Amino acid sequence: MPDHYSSDELKSLVRILNDILAEARRCRPDLSKDEIVERIFSCADSGERDAKKLHQAVFGARMDAKAEGRTAHKQKLSVAGMKNAMSAKSVSRRYRLA
Repeated sequence: MPDHYSSDELKSLVRILNDILAEARRCRPDLSKDEIVERIFSCADSGERDAKKLHQAVFGARMDAKAEGRTAHKQKLSVAGMKNAMSAKSVSRRYRLA
């Protein structure tokens, strides 16, 4: 765990922070700046420097999938939809009136 950040690390983290803040204004206005900074530096304090992983720490995997052409997100939705449809069928069978 680093005790401090180098000048280059700070420049990189500021660039990443500014990118994430701009995206949050568009996509997640419910996230406060303080919350975003806390999430980024919480990861950075544990040694994380990868922009994608810091982005994921703020927005979660759902936003990463959205940024990568929505492919993974669509797959998750289709799997979740299948699970919901299957559970809806089992519920309707289980509670069917005789």
